[in-house]
Amino acid sequence: MKYDLLGIGNALVDCLGKCEEEIISENNLEKGTMALVDSQIAKNIFEKLVDTEIKGGGSVANSMTGFSALGGKSAFIGRVGNDTMGESFVKNMNELNIDFLGRDKSQTPSGNCTVIVSPDGQRTMATYLGASVELSDKDLDFDNLEHAKIIYLEGYLFDSDNARNCFDKLGTTLKASNTKIAFTLSDIFVVERHRIELFDFVKNKVDILFANEEEIKHLMQNDDIDYCINNINKFVDTAVITKGEKGAVCCVNNQVYSADAKVVNVVDTTGAGDQFAGGFLYGLSQGYSINNCLEIGIRLASSVISHMGARLLVDPKDLIKDIEFDKA
Repeated sequence: MKYDLLGIGNALVDCLGKCEEEIISENNLEKGTMALVDSQIAKNIFEKLVDTEIKGGGSVANSMTGFSALGGKSAFIGRVGNDTMGESFVKNMNELNIDFLGRDKSQTPSGNCTVIVSPDGQRTMATYLGASVELSDKDLDFDNLEHAKIIYLEGYLFDSDNARNCFDKLGTTLKASNTKIAFTLSDIFVVERHRIELFDFVKNKVDILFANEEEIKHLMQNDDIDYCINNINKFVDTAVITKGEKGAVCCVNNQVYSADAKVVNVVDTTGAGDQFAGGFLYGLSQGYSINNCLEIGIRLASSVISHMGARLLVDPKDLIKDIEFDKA
């Protein structure tokens, strides 16, 4: 295989900053979730933040950075604009040894995500999708896709008709191949907006599903997390559910594996799920046991929430060097 993991997602630049919670309510945002906004609203919010930083972002793109830093061979497909932000995004991915396989740049400005970090470390996102929403099957290189062990997709793209059609075509094309499709639900509001289409896609096209507790409850239409955990394998081969301070579980063939969270000082939860997925998928792509995969994911997530931003500030190889690895 040419790649261990090939990600397809929103190519965004994260604009992070701290604020009091009033800014969240003033802009009709719901704390801890992502809302789509126009470019002017995103700009207005960012101007009110303090201790600001501008970094590469996007859910799947964040996962790819942790995966690549662990040593996985990786690539990313996303749509950027023909502008400074777009050039910065592509350069950053290539510097991190992630092949950027996006095709023609758009005349629409590149997308960005304003990440509001409240005093308790919780993040609320106001996202201007920009050029990323234009992603379509014309941006896909199926020769590369068929030579990846795992393709990783994000639920945020379900807000785009073009991307949903792209996912359907991708799932159909790869059905007979050895390539696995991994998918993250991304956000409870994404599930609420597209639940029927999402459930159909998960049941028929997805091999590995990532979700947090609230997202899986919304997808399964059941508030009992134990019910969701015990029944999700009826619809997908492998399901990985993150539970915040309670750790994470993985459901495979009706068997449940679990891992405890690490005790850390939470500064900013941005990127916790993204880095967890990157770590888990790295372990899976290398043939490690499910317990190993969960532990790698937990360690990367614990590290990223101890500082501002969705990208790791330490070498993740150092985070996992004492793990005793065993093959699945």
